Amino acid sequence: MEKFEQTSWADPAYAREYLDNAEHYIPEREQLFGILSSFYRWLAAERGGLRICDLGCGDGVLSRKLLEQNPALEITLVDGSAEMLAAAQKRFRGQAGLSFLQKSFQDLLKDASELGQFDLVVSSFAIHHLDREQRRALFATVLNHLRPGGCLLNMDVALLQHPEFTDWHYALWQEWIDLRSQRLGLNDAFKKVPQQARENPDNKYSPLSEQLEDLSWAGFKAVECHYKNGLFAIYTGQKTSDYP
Repeated sequence: MEKFEQTSWADPAYAREYLDNAEHYIPEREQLFGILSSFYRWLAAERGGLRICDLGCGDGVLSRKLLEQNPALEITLVDGSAEMLAAAQKRFRGQAGLSFLQKSFQDLLKDASELGQFDLVVSSFAIHHLDREQRRALFATVLNHLRPGGCLLNMDVALLQHPEFTDWHYALWQEWIDLRSQRLGLNDAFKKVPQQARENPDNKYSPLSEQLEDLSWAGFKAVECHYKNGLFAIYTGQKTSDYP
C-alpha cells in the first residue's frame, strides 16, 4: 500500500497548483456541482437534516456547494494533505457546524473511529488514487459509517468498459481544455494535463463498471451512475435499513 507521504499530494506546491486551476482541468465542473446539489436536496427532503462527511475534501469546494443549499449543515471535512485542509479551514473561518480531520485514506483504513456516523458521504476526484483492494476497503469503511438509508456520492474519473475508446476519451478531454483555453486566453498552460494525468502513477484509474461492482461488493445497495461525460462520472450507493 503506497503511503500518502509518497504521493504528489503530500507536496504543498502540487496541492496548491491543483487548487488554483481545477476549474480549468475538470470539464463541466459547475454541472457536476449542480448534480451534487440536486442530490443533496433530494436526500434532505427524504431524511430531513443531514450529517455529512466530505472525504478527501481538498480546499472544501464540495462542502461550500452544500452549505449554499443549507448554511446550518453539520459537515466533517477529511483530507490527508495539511495544505488542502488549511485551505479549507481558511475558506470556512467562522463557519459553525464544521469539523476538520487530517487523515489520509490509508489512515482511515487503519482506524476510522474518529469519523462518527453520517447521512451522506461525498468525495471528489480523490478515490482514484487507491488501487482496487484499497478502494473496496474504503467503500466498506464508508458503509460502516453511514446511517441506515444514508448514501455515498463519488465524483471521479471512470474509464470505459471497452478500452477501444479510451484514447478518444482522453482526446475529448484535451479538446475541452483547448477550447476553454482559447476562450479564456490561457494559451497552452494546461495542454498537457490529460497526458500527464494518464501517465501519473498516483492515478489508478479504473472502469466505471469495476467501481460500481466494488460498491456492491462492499454491501451498498441501489448502486447507480447518475452522470457520465467522457472520463468523468458521478455515482452513488445507499446503505439500506436491513444492512447487517
